[in-house]
Amino acid sequence: MWQDLVMFCPNYFCGVTAGLVNVVSTFPINKIIFRQQIGSVKFNVAVKQVKKEGLLMLYRGVGPPLCQKSLQVGLMYGLFETFYKSMPNSIVGKTERTLLAATLTGISEALFATPFERGQSLLQNPCISWKN
Repeated sequence: MWQDLVMFCPNYFCGVTAGLVNVVSTFPINKIIFRQQIGSVKFNVAVKQVKKEGLLMLYRGVGPPLCQKSLQVGLMYGLFETFYKSMPNSIVGKTERTLLAATLTGISEALFATPFERGQSLLQNPCISWKN
């Protein structure tokens, strides 16, 4: 099943994989930066806090950014290839095809991701109180 999916849309699969690797490798430093922003503490203090919590707590909360980034990058990789291949060679040159495919990909990704990013920034803002 996975082999068929990878063969059918390899660029989407590569994009999702790139997004997963990106988040997993940068999450610890982003967690430290977030601690500095929220707690107004120095870098060394934030690192000590994260070390004290231990390895199991290091990746706590990785789920939402993992889903968001992997889908976002997967869409960007896959849509670029889809748009690029859908344009005939005879009408536009390689440079124009690349620019047009990149533009369409950026617009599509922005339309898809902007509402989620807006919601995330609203939820992270401590000045906004949410009531159910």
